[in-house]
Amino acid sequence: MTSRFESPRVSISSIFTSIKPGSRQIHRRENGEGAREKSIQEALDVMKWTITWFDGLESDIVEDHWRISTFRIDNLLHELLILVDPTVYPTHHSINEKRRFVLQPVIELTKSLITIIKLCRLFFKKLSQQGMNKKQLPLHTDMNSKQIKCLCELAEDVYADFLEIVLLFLDVETAETVPSRHMIKRHMIKIAERVANRFEAPWLLVLLHLVPLIPDTGGRSEQSYYKEWFTTWHTQIIVALHNFDRLATMLDYIHF
Repeated sequence: MTSRFESPRVSISSIFTSIKPGSRQIHRRENGEGAREKSIQEALDVMKWTITWFDGLESDIVEDHWRISTFRIDNLLHELLILVDPTVYPTHHSINEKRRFVLQPVIELTKSLITIIKLCRLFFKKLSQQGMNKKQLPLHTDMNSKQIKCLCELAEDVYADFLEIVLLFLDVETAETVPSRHMIKRHMIKIAERVANRFEAPWLLVLLHLVPLIPDTGGRSEQSYYKEWFTTWHTQIIVALHNFDRLATMLDYIHF
């Protein structure tokens, strides 16, 4: 699977300096040698993925696909915290010289997005070796290849959505007219809805195909614990996304 972005570490400060107001395009330069090296790496990744597919746990395959994107999500979260909270670093720290969001509506939206990102990180962590995947799960499940692919692509797709929302925050700060902010708001809400939809199928796959495979040990129902955990998580992410939509709607009524 190829990634949408070159580097696993994409800083918000670099986005600010490489994107013109109103633009949401990340400009990248890649010479012929770089393209060739990338093609070789992609071929090696395919070979590695094929070997893992036949020899490894399906849950390990999914987690391996998530690794780079979850790292990017962690980095994005850290950058967002810096943009809205000057106490993340001491005032004398060089990183405080970077641009921060200044408009209060954008700051509130960013805080709401931070909550959503944290919940998504919990989902990935719960399914990783730090959570459910450390249990003695069978080598294979009854999921088909399409369902496994759905799980594998989740982290990358969600990261791309989060990054696009952050770029829209920048657009809001530079928008000069109410109609412009209205269009940005509509796009922002649409992406948030897309994030919600992306998790529906994976969430159900976890409950239907992975949780029932967890062995119960010591008289404690591990399956019941994980079922309750993912059910509660689902409620929390829906509430968080609803709050984000509500804050985005308020952009129409605020004078900057």
